[in-house]
Amino acid sequence: MPRRYTLRMETRALGAVQIMNGLIYYALGFLCFALFVSEEDRKQTGHIPVVVTLIYIFWSAPFFISSGSTSVHVQKRPTKYKLISSLVMNILCTCFSTIGPSLSESTAPTLTYREPV
Repeated sequence: MPRRYTLRMETRALGAVQIMNGLIYYALGFLCFALFVSEEDRKQTGHIPVVVTLIYIFWSAPFFISSGSTSVHVQKRPTKYKLISSLVMNILCTCFSTIGPSLSESTAPTLTYREPV
């Protein structure tokens, strides 16, 4: 008889929240790209380091989506390896979640504004 691993009941709901967060990150990343990169007149505003923000958004969203999907999948039929992979993905998501605010704090002082002539 295979060994059963127990999980909390809210694992599926939390996985769905992570998937929705990943999709929202993609949507906001596309909006940020459209507003800052596509329509930006660099002569008026100066240098804005949006590239770091965009890289963070587009690289962290797949981790949120894959972590949420592994959490949902592990709730259906838990095994040892699925639990380990879900735990590893959640740890990676936590790392990406802590990197994001530190990146935005490090790039915030470099924003400059020039008066139009």
